[in-house]
Amino acid sequence: MALRSVLTVGDVARMCCVAPRTAVIWLDQGLIKSWRVPGSPDRRVHRIDLEHFMRQNGMEILLTYPELVYSKSKRGIRYDDDDDDE
Repeated sequence: MALRSVLTVGDVARMCCVAPRTAVIWLDQGLIKSWRVPGSPDRRVHRIDLEHFMRQNGMEILLTYPELVYSKSKRGIRYDDDDDDE
């Protein structure tokens, strides 16, 4: 499965290990390129722009974030929970 190329503010926060409010501040300051969804206060970020920001700031970029993998599920997000031993 492919990684999603467009991310939400929540995705940005999870990938950078910060609070969503911190991610919003970075977007407001123009540190990460983003855009608003038309007719909505929600924002989106291209994965490549986030990864560029993370590299510039010495943040570790993990190869996979299971919750950010695109799938054709009902919600478009696949959640993997490998910690289940049951």
